[in-house]
Amino acid sequence: MWHGGLVLIALGQISTDSSHAAVQAVAIEATLLRRRHLKVNVKNQWYSTADEAVEDLASPIDWEHDSEEIRLEKELFQTQRDQKAFNAFEDDEAALVEDDGAALLAKLDADLDDGAGSNAGRADQAKSFDNEEWRIADTFSGPRLSLKESGGFFNEPDSSWTRRKALHNAQMKVEAEYKLVEQEIDEKHPQGRQWWQIHYEPSFHCAFSERLGAIGEGGKWVCDPHRIAERVKLGSQCLVYSIGSRGEFSFEKAVKKQISDQCEIHVFDPKEPTSYQGGAETPKGMTYHTSPLGSSGEMVMGVRSKTMEQMVDDLGHRGRRIDLLKIDCEGCEWHTYKDWLTGGTEPQQILVELHWKKLPEGGWRKAHEFYQFLFSEGYVVANKEPNTKGCSGDCIEYGFIKLDPAFNDLAAY
Repeated sequence: MWHGGLVLIALGQISTDSSHAAVQAVAIEATLLRRRHLKVNVKNQWYSTADEAVEDLASPIDWEHDSEEIRLEKELFQTQRDQKAFNAFEDDEAALVEDDGAALLAKLDADLDDGAGSNAGRADQAKSFDNEEWRIADTFSGPRLSLKESGGFFNEPDSSWTRRKALHNAQMKVEAEYKLVEQEIDEKHPQGRQWWQIHYEPSFHCAFSERLGAIGEGGKWVCDPHRIAERVKLGSQCLVYSIGSRGEFSFEKAVKKQISDQCEIHVFDPKEPTSYQGGAETPKGMTYHTSPLGSSGEMVMGVRSKTMEQMVDDLGHRGRRIDLLKIDCEGCEWHTYKDWLTGGTEPQQILVELHWKKLPEGGWRKAHEFYQFLFSEGYVVANKEPNTKGCSGDCIEYGFIKLDPAFNDLAAY
């Protein structure tokens, strides 16, 4: 449209519904100069054609040479482009859920075969995630590191995800450098509240974390629960394991209310909920099991425990994703943590309370082993909250998120 010699070209403008954040369309301001050809101006940077401008906006951010305005324009453009692709995927997936779309499924798979050369190499990995997660990752064009390295949970421009990785790895290097001189210092800090003050800070930050459940004891911080809710709306399953209850269900009820009442919730505890002082009846919509988590055959409060793998197999959940694994088992965490990832499941978020006074022989060295194991499996720290009421800081709540091990530059630390 001509308007006083000014041409406005809207690139890839999209519409979004209330379930997604509105993404502003990128506008290129084109001025028709009385010269040989059209010139395109983007934040005081000139291009010969609109195509040239689009190509530059789609390129990686050059942190050394790009101006701040150009960096912002690139981030907006790339976010808008990814959102458009994501919306297109959702439309296809919704149709698939609605009409059992076998033909559409075949089309999606054909699209993957056409453009995703890395699919064959990820065949085994894909088995551990719902199929739609990998379809999201592989039907995108352009930046998609966040989708690949989070199992489809996060979706943001490569520039933002690369910055996240840099911040994460910088924090991990600080921890590693401190460990070089830690032994003498750690020996002087025999209490958990002192040790945790100087170890394992969050290195990954979720933009929309929410605390689900009661204030103080019982509630847990969850990374971006709206992402789980959106997947449920698309037909994905939601599975929650809650280890340890003592008859307190505020977290589980909040999952039902704030994420989805379709979430399948299983609560495990050695005693019936009403046997605890102030314990409540199991709320509707969740299943309670009088089975504690422990080593195979171990007796806990007079009840024979089960391993995580046994629990998963008993419920027929092998191969499914556990969206939230909440653990507050008064010390069992230190000798069961390697078992959490068995049974063909891979918890996307682990929300656990650690109890310093229940550490096995070896003390703080065993605590380091706990963290290093989870890091080696791709988990990163997203939340850290000391329990100053129940045990004066000698207990602490941690939230871990599963990412691809490629997110961690383990060789650097």
